[in-house]
Amino acid sequence: MKHKTMISLWIGVIIIISSSFLTYSQLKEADELLQAAKLLMFDKKWDEAQKKLERIIELYPHSLTTPQAVFYRAKCLENKNGGEEEALQAYKNYIGSERKSSAWAQEAELSIIKLAFILHEKGRSSYLNEIEKRLFRTDKVVKYFAAIKMSAVKDKKQALKALPVLEEILKKEKDIELKDRAKIAMLRIDPEYFRSFEEERYERRARILKI
Repeated sequence: MKHKTMISLWIGVIIIISSSFLTYSQLKEADELLQAAKLLMFDKKWDEAQKKLERIIELYPHSLTTPQAVFYRAKCLENKNGGEEEALQAYKNYIGSERKSSAWAQEAELSIIKLAFILHEKGRSSYLNEIEKRLFRTDKVVKYFAAIKMSAVKDKKQALKALPVLEEILKKEKDIELKDRAKIAMLRIDPEYFRSFEEERYERRARILKI
């Protein structure tokens, strides 16, 4: 009985070791595929890179490499002609992932805004909602970029929605380049509104100086 028990234990140990080795082998292959995909992306070979990234996602969904593969796949789609809609959805999938990086999630949000603007310009008006939603984000980088992009929409009624955020930039932010971009955006939407806004700010500063 003891002999049989020892054999069973050794078989268990061998299975565990084999499983560990297989897992390490899979992780190694996933990492090699990711590095190869990055090189292909550097050379702008988007289709080839995408295939390698999709292989990681399909074969190793629980790998630590997979969230990066999901993000880079979206990048490949973004850089392909006609890939805007699929890329936008791929970025949304990345943002919805529990294993996302906060820095890359922010970059994904900015890419969604750019892609939504392109799709809107191509006549897909429903995608404007993707920009509008981001006017209310707590992340200022995303919110400000959404406002500047919204200011370029040809439908002035829609573009007007960016004004509260542009005012926030001009009132609260200190970065000169950012404020200049907000001024240009506001002028693009409504030059008269911009002049009134600037006059009001000037008068307010004058009153403070008198006090």
